[in-house]
Amino acid sequence: MIHVSVHAYLLFQQRGSTNRNLYNSLITYAENNGYSINDANRLHHEFMAQFVNAMAYNLRLWDHNHGTGGNLGWQYYHDMAWGGLINYEDPNTGEVMFYEEYIDHNPNQTDRERIENIVQNESTNNSDAIGGDC
Repeated sequence: MIHVSVHAYLLFQQRGSTNRNLYNSLITYAENNGYSINDANRLHHEFMAQFVNAMAYNLRLWDHNHGTGGNLGWQYYHDMAWGGLINYEDPNTGEVMFYEEYIDHNPNQTDRERIENIVQNESTNNSDAIGGDC
């Protein structure tokens, strides 16, 4: 829900807002990093990496109020905040690719494996999931 809310906010900034500061930042980010402004999904996911801490904070806050009591540890919420920002399927080749910002923010392979396992466990609610059903 948090992830989708960020998408909605970015789309509003791109299409409906009269305050163009964030939109201009998004354009500059796209130009500086070689992303197409027309590929909003890829652009948003790369750009959203700068909001991972805020998303983690909100996950912890939600969990505190509605879930396990917010006692899973900051690292767990931070790892969960990467959900949806890890990889994508290249529309031209069908190859699964990692988002560049994900790799840049998590250069250590062991950290990426921990993040990917946590996201997988929680998103499938398998036996290794720590959080409860939403």
